[in-house]
Amino acid sequence: MKHVIVASLNRYLDCDPERVGQLNQIEDKVIALTIKELETTLYLQVVDLHLESITDTDVSPDVELIVSLQVLPDFLLGVDRNQLIKNGDIEIIGDTHVASVFNNTLCEIEIDWEELLAARVGDTLAYQIGISAKKVSGLYRRFQENIRLDMRDYLQDSLQVAATQFEVDEFIQDVDKLRAQVDRLEARLNRLDMRS
Repeated sequence: MKHVIVASLNRYLDCDPERVGQLNQIEDKVIALTIKELETTLYLQVVDLHLESITDTDVSPDVELIVSLQVLPDFLLGVDRNQLIKNGDIEIIGDTHVASVFNNTLCEIEIDWEELLAARVGDTLAYQIGISAKKVSGLYRRFQENIRLDMRDYLQDSLQVAATQFEVDEFIQDVDKLRAQVDRLEARLNRLDMRS
């Protein structure tokens, strides 16, 4: 099972040799990837821009990533790591730079689907599939952005449970004014205290 995961990760990395060059920054570093539900830990070492499985579990990893199986795709596909960490879905123990380079490399891989398809179905059909996929992808991104904006508007305008940017800015200005008034009052009290 572990060898299948490592082989799959390496095949994925092979799809974008330019991006994989980032792994030079963490050459020879050991990453322990623990998947909670499987109660298993993969020890991976970066060697020549590839991941090698380490069977010696006495090796001390540079970083340990503890993830839930259900958020592993989100982690690898670049969903906001900070939010995943805040939610407790991901735990990082050790060198965060190693974790960041590893994750960023996996997230930034760009797969040339047309090239991969061309080897299987021919250039013409691969090109047509590629154009269709780009159209669908664009529609999906616009749909996703519209949903996000509609949700924001609903929360701010209809339910009035989320503040608008104007309201946040106004609140910050009010806090700054209050802070200045408190500082002036404190200075006056200090002067009165010195006189008595």
